[in-house]
Amino acid sequence: MVPCIWGSALIAPANLALIARKSKHRDSLRTRLLLWLTPMVLTLGLIFGLLVAGRLGDLLATSQGWHSLFTTWRVVSDPQVAREVMLAVLEVLAGVFAISITVVAIIVQLSATRYTSRVVDLFLADPFNVVIFFVYVVPLIFGFWLANSLGGGNEAPVSTLAFFALSTLAIILVIPYFKYVFYFLQPKHILDNITGSVKESLGKAITQPGRIAGIQDEVSNSIRQLNDIALSSLAQSDIVLALQCVDSINQVAVDYLEKKARLPPEWFRIAPNHIVGLSEEVWREIVERHTWIEMEIFKQYEITFTTSLRKVRDVNSQVARSLRGIAQAALEHDRGETLDLFIKGMNTLIMYALSERDIRSAVNVLYQYRLLGEALTDRPVLVERIAGHLSYYGRNSRQRRIFFVMEVVAYDLRTMIEHVHARDLQGIESLVAIFLGLDNANDHQDSDGSPSGLRKSQALLAAFLIRENRLDLAGRIFKAMSNDPPEFLSQLREELFANQSREFWEIEDRGVSFYYVEELHRESVGKFFSWLLGENPLPIQISQSA
Repeated sequence: MVPCIWGSALIAPANLALIARKSKHRDSLRTRLLLWLTPMVLTLGLIFGLLVAGRLGDLLATSQGWHSLFTTWRVVSDPQVAREVMLAVLEVLAGVFAISITVVAIIVQLSATRYTSRVVDLFLADPFNVVIFFVYVVPLIFGFWLANSLGGGNEAPVSTLAFFALSTLAIILVIPYFKYVFYFLQPKHILDNITGSVKESLGKAITQPGRIAGIQDEVSNSIRQLNDIALSSLAQSDIVLALQCVDSINQVAVDYLEKKARLPPEWFRIAPNHIVGLSEEVWREIVERHTWIEMEIFKQYEITFTTSLRKVRDVNSQVARSLRGIAQAALEHDRGETLDLFIKGMNTLIMYALSERDIRSAVNVLYQYRLLGEALTDRPVLVERIAGHLSYYGRNSRQRRIFFVMEVVAYDLRTMIEHVHARDLQGIESLVAIFLGLDNANDHQDSDGSPSGLRKSQALLAAFLIRENRLDLAGRIFKAMSNDPPEFLSQLREELFANQSREFWEIEDRGVSFYYVEELHRESVGKFFSWLLGENPLPIQISQSA
């Protein structure tokens, strides 16, 4: 865990995330209060100002004394007049209530149709929306019975004053209520509500194990609804909202991993048909390994990823980034079963991209996969496993004649090896062997006749190893390249030294040129090619390894 410095304290990334969530909650509450209070204060101030100004004008026009400025403001003393006024106000109040409810119902239904049916449930469960119904219904019923009791000399000045006060409040609240409805139905707010409901449900699962079955359905439905919004957004080309949905599912997964250790054993038992489309073998495995929520999350990501292939590659990149984030969170919480599942998930996404020949999506997933491997460098078995998977997909892409993916895999493996060696970790020998397993002596050129990107990565890795005084490993690469034609090797060296920019000339996730030769490695690159071309004598360690 890499600590972050804040002031004089060291705060872990997980704690920073918790602080950020609490701050976000406070900001959301403050925003809600301002939505209500600001229009109410402005409206009441404007009404009071008009009343005072009008009353001053009346006093000047009638020559009444200043002492009567406020003393004449009182409830109508005549019960019959008060009743007539009250009935008129009731009619207006009922009309305002009816129009408001009709308009709000239409807006909510439109939002539910566009995003998810969960919008209606969230709207009805929101406390502000519940309160607004009472604000209208209470004065209507109260005024109805009060008007029925007035007349025949029966006075009710306090009740009448209370009715007018409630009616004034109800009418004034129309303005902030409509503002709040539009705020509530903002897509980001809907996503926050759904993710918040998942957190509440997980908390209930910990404290109320007797309700596990119902809570399981609630959590699964929430995850699926988040993905439904993502798919709906993709259909309407709302890419930003789709990305936010992917991120929201990621937040749910990370929060779940924080709570997973405290969940009761009953939580991890689900019915065979709880996740549609799983075989009995997979269902049995996720129950035994306690990973059904992780599988639910991956299945939703899988749907979004396959839907976006060859269409919206930004969404695919975000899905891969989220899988890596969840896997690293699993590593932080020592959840090996979750990490294992999402490694398989990354493999699945790569194969989907290769099958659809979506090169950019495949490259983006490979990038996140390599970053995951680098995050696991203290677990050499897992690093070797990921390297083996990368090698497999590199060879698979060559068989499909998707040569660029092969070059990307070679670059990623080279970067992983350099990362592992820089930290003096074990397993570099096996990683170099896996890297050389990509090689094919009959495939040293790309389809256009230019030097293979694999050979360039091999030469750069050999230069790195030479500089790090690992001539034994560099000798293995020398052996792999020693049979290449001299003219080919000369062209390879020329192209490597011709690349003068570290930055790639296109905007993409990696942002670096694969074959840029660092200044500190240029001498080593030159040595390596001079040995290959016979320009300088071969060191004994190289010849022995070769």
